[in-house]
Amino acid sequence: MFTIGISKGFSAWHHLGAGGACGSDRPHRHRYRIAVRLEGDTLNGDGFLADVRDVEKILGEVLSPYRDRNLNDFPEFLGTPTMEALARFFCRELLRLIPAPGIQCITVEVRENPSVWSSYTEERIADRTSDLR
Repeated sequence: MFTIGISKGFSAWHHLGAGGACGSDRPHRHRYRIAVRLEGDTLNGDGFLADVRDVEKILGEVLSPYRDRNLNDFPEFLGTPTMEALARFFCRELLRLIPAPGIQCITVEVRENPSVWSSYTEERIADRTSDLR
């Protein structure tokens, strides 16, 4: 199986409530690092699993609405923007948006800092890509 990876960063605020994993129930900022891993057995006619320029652009578009914002304000994170919730949401958005039929699996890793991270993996099932919301 082939694997390609892309990462981008963005800053945003959140709070997790009393006793939250970040140690604060007050809004605080993180410099998130999002790493995306795409896997598949089939390359396109040019010999690529996916065009990394396209994937970088799509990842940037997916992250853009959340830059320098309070993540608690977005209903897609179900009111609790944990690393796990972010990883699942970003993974499903990328799975829906990346136009590379050879991709069988996407993993998104969300890092709040270099030593703390969460990831979410989903397989692409051709009939389900439009139903992931």
